[in-house]
Amino acid sequence: MSPLINMQVSDAPAMLELWTSAAPHERLSRPLLEEKIWGDPDFRPELALVCKDQQQLQGFGVAVCRRKDDSTMGYIKLLAVAPKLQQSGIGSAIYKQLEQRCRDLGALEIRVAESAPNYLHPGVDERNVAAIAFFTKHHYGEIGRACNMTVDLGQWEKEYRQAAFGTDPSHPIRVVRATSAYAPAIREFINLHWPTWWGEVSVALRNAPISLFLALEEGKVIGFAAHDANNRGTGWFGPMGTCPQQRGRGIGRVLLAHCLDDMRRQGNESATIPWVGPVDFYRHHCGAVVDRHFVRLAKSLT
Repeated sequence: MSPLINMQVSDAPAMLELWTSAAPHERLSRPLLEEKIWGDPDFRPELALVCKDQQQLQGFGVAVCRRKDDSTMGYIKLLAVAPKLQQSGIGSAIYKQLEQRCRDLGALEIRVAESAPNYLHPGVDERNVAAIAFFTKHHYGEIGRACNMTVDLGQWEKEYRQAAFGTDPSHPIRVVRATSAYAPAIREFINLHWPTWWGEVSVALRNAPISLFLALEEGKVIGFAAHDANNRGTGWFGPMGTCPQQRGRGIGRVLLAHCLDDMRRQGNESATIPWVGPVDFYRHHCGAVVDRHFVRLAKSLT
């Protein structure tokens, strides 16, 4: 087998071609591939490896380490081998190097795919039985399931939009598009309730136009919803959150509506709602349907 070397940006075209042939359920574009790798705030060159034979790409893998709850967590973000070379040991060699390097960086656990705030999907697509078998062979265990939902924005505009706007009139709430002036208040609000979401929210604040909407009461932030904060340009919704004391007032429904409206005006035909918890909420308020199921896999490194 050829030696493993650090990945270069010039490898991107060959990587995209290989990924397209090896991962039929995970479509990537060149900008999205670069966002997942070099656009990750925690990117490290030693965790991005390729295997080449006389400049012919045979496989590649990307991992990332993040601080989480006062410890370090490793994630396998991308791993692919040319179809004709699968079962040859290339994937295992790349994986073992990435695992060891994550261990050397202090990771106590390693997971697959769910590397928020910059991730492609919240796990391994359950249809990808070969990938699940590969990680099981390397002693990963299932820690849960996740699903993505899809919204047909044309259908939403016709059937749901009119009913989606409006809050309890006895409690006037303003919904506005965020501006940079709100950044300190947003950061404080996010850190109080969902500190791990700041990475995605900060991306939405840097978009032009800003793809973040706020629910305000008496000038105070009590809820937010974002889109295009991860997997940019693909119609990705979220994250969204309402102050726990303010739930039940329709705030989430209205914030969702503002984001979907914005995405529709920007030319998106559909929206993806990833890693969904309240499936019934999205089904009821925007006609979202579950279209993908994922297996979440993890391994202890201690």
